[in-house]
Amino acid sequence: MPIVRGRELIILIAILLMVVLLALTTNFLFVHNPSGELEVHFEPLEVLLDNNAYAVIASVGMTMVIISAQIDLSVGSALAVCSLAAGYSALAGIPIPLVVLLTIAVGTSIGLVNGLLVSKGGIHSIIVTLGMMTLLRGLILLVTQQEWLYPPESFKVLGRASPLGLPLPIWMAAAVVPV
Repeated sequence: MPIVRGRELIILIAILLMVVLLALTTNFLFVHNPSGELEVHFEPLEVLLDNNAYAVIASVGMTMVIISAQIDLSVGSALAVCSLAAGYSALAGIPIPLVVLLTIAVGTSIGLVNGLLVSKGGIHSIIVTLGMMTLLRGLILLVTQQEWLYPPESFKVLGRASPLGLPLPIWMAAAVVPV
């Protein structure tokens, strides 16, 4: 069974043509050096991928929700709660590997509550996730007192890591997309 067929192939070709057109008509990938020769620069592509890695990861989960004929309006609020859980845990001095596990547990718990209310409670997903979004936003405002959270430098290192020269968020997105 082919991976790409019909409409998907046309969309893939259109996207590739747009990328090529962008690369050839701007300084996105190809830059003229002082001697006038054309050089390839991958830094803009890396920045683009790094800036959008988190959206890519979230969109993979949303794709699974949409494929199951459901909708989840609470994704952004759940991401914010997970971010707060990670930040406050790191500020409390919890080791970074445990902070990561705790953050995953918080996100999983939110998804579990949503899933149980939809599957076992028989409530439509748009109602459940709208309620969860409102609840989580209120929780965020209550906990943060509408102030910024500044995690310690030891926590920021995780987001700045670049194994094999590529930022860690790109690696995480690349690991999630094939799923």
